[in-house]
Amino acid sequence: MSATRIKFQRPIVLKGHSAAVYSLCEWNEGFLSGDGNGLIVHWQPHRSEEGRVLAQIPDRVFCMQPLGGEQLAVGTLSGDLFWLDLTRPKELPKRWRYHEDGLFGMQIFEDHLYAIGGGGKISKWEIKSGELKQSHQLDTVRLRSIALIESSRCLAIGTANGDVHLVDPKSLRIIDSITQAHALTVFSIADAGDFFITGGRDGQLRTWSSDSPFTQQGHVAAHASTINSLSLAFRQNHEGGFRLASAGRDRELRVWKLEGEDGTSELVLAKALTASRDGGHPASVNCCLWLDEVLITGGDDRTVRVWPVVSAINC
Repeated sequence: MSATRIKFQRPIVLKGHSAAVYSLCEWNEGFLSGDGNGLIVHWQPHRSEEGRVLAQIPDRVFCMQPLGGEQLAVGTLSGDLFWLDLTRPKELPKRWRYHEDGLFGMQIFEDHLYAIGGGGKISKWEIKSGELKQSHQLDTVRLRSIALIESSRCLAIGTANGDVHLVDPKSLRIIDSITQAHALTVFSIADAGDFFITGGRDGQLRTWSSDSPFTQQGHVAAHASTINSLSLAFRQNHEGGFRLASAGRDRELRVWKLEGEDGTSELVLAKALTASRDGGHPASVNCCLWLDEVLITGGDDRTVRVWPVVSAINC
């Protein structure tokens, strides 16, 4: 079996943030980045290396979720949920403090926004009205990551003690749990169609079946320390294959391919991007985002880096 190697151009380094970059999301023919000073910047690197400040929140921006149109939900380290209308930048945004000790992740399912936080709660908000519709105490520890598992129509939620809860989005009740999916905090989850992937503080990537009983399919020691973020380029059954990016506190950005036959497939390293060799971040890589054939990253060094893919070859 031949392994696929991916080649990237030297990254474009986007400067302008004055604090660590914690969050990225796709937005209006480009993307948004959010930082530790509450700054939200819109970038269109195919047009210009200059970013445009869209908003500033009075707290660290820890996660962002587009809501359609010019609406954006922002979660902060204090646990605030901001609801922004970016067509009206001078208006004060709606603001709720429902979650304690941090709002760490958000996910859309149908007409609702789901948010998780440091107090172990999940909240459900109607996107049209911005009203809190439902909430539930899932755990006594921090909830640190969330993703929609489309095939089973449930939410996978990673906790600070290494568990993953599978939650019914209608009732917000736990339908199954993977106990000690990781030795430590589950910081990121990505749905890959027939399976989903988790990354944790233990530096491991683990794959799980996407239907009950959610058994482990494989694992790889991916980073020397915490995996902060995961991003999929596209599903493994789409034409062109499967690409997973993992951003690490070890200052490395790694890209993985799915290799092998059905039933024996495994994540195989296709590229490791470092500061010294490739022009990567010299400090923790906090977030990553695929936009077609371009990989975007943000880090503790207060920069955003844009990595165009040159080619993928078998070797």
